[in-house]
Amino acid sequence: MPDTTMNQTRQPNPPAPTIRRATTADAVAIAALVETHVADGDLLPVTATRVAEQDADFIVATDDGGRVVGCAHLREYSPSLAEIRSLAVDADHAGSGLEGALLTAIEQLAVARDYPTLFTVTNDVDFFRARGYAPWPVPELHPERDEVGRFAGVLARELGED
Repeated sequence: MPDTTMNQTRQPNPPAPTIRRATTADAVAIAALVETHVADGDLLPVTATRVAEQDADFIVATDDGGRVVGCAHLREYSPSLAEIRSLAVDADHAGSGLEGALLTAIEQLAVARDYPTLFTVTNDVDFFRARGYAPWPVPELHPERDEVGRFAGVLARELGED
């Protein structure tokens, strides 16, 4: 019997997404990506207008065609504290490690902006715990009054700790 495997063309792995700072032009795509995670309760919605106003605070991952496939938002909470928000990847990149790469990029941005502590309000406690985040009370958050109460935990990490 002839060997037909030689005639099969292997598809090369697509290039890894590029992680970069967002621009105003990314705002609609970021808002749309975040929206895909709102219905399941993982993220709070964000408008394209809000993203455009705060584009310097967003990181995106783009595929080789320039399409936004991941995002994360660094939001100042106080001069010494920042929040990780809107950490999302599209379905094609879920579980690929892109989430961790985006988190690393946000942590680097936080260090560059001199935030000693990062926190997140999340349902994905295991993801953040595996990266050095631990449960942490944020006195200004009021779970009984704020939307934060619908999430599983508040976790934080002191930057510069390994």
